[in-house]
Amino acid sequence: MANVRLTWGLPAAGASQRPIAAVRVEINADPTQLPWTEQATIDAAAPQELLFSDVPAGEQFYRAIAIDEAGAEDPNPPQTSVDVPFDLPGSVTNLTATIE
Repeated sequence: MANVRLTWGLPAAGASQRPIAAVRVEINADPTQLPWTEQATIDAAAPQELLFSDVPAGEQFYRAIAIDEAGAEDPNPPQTSVDVPFDLPGSVTNLTATIE
């Protein structure tokens, strides 16, 4: 297991956009499968990061969805992934040698 820290930046609102109010972070073990699982919603005024503790071995996919002040969501949120390595196998036990 490992700890995984996600960090991101907020987009600047254009002239015809509302300011970002929050970012919803979701996780999935396979991005081709739905649904994604919500992990947290981070207020735009808070630090833009999230720490996942004790992430199991294997590939994990994350996405961050910007949400504006009216509740509208980014239709194409960015995704990233991390592949937490598996531990090495344990040692063979009770190894003996016998003369025959």
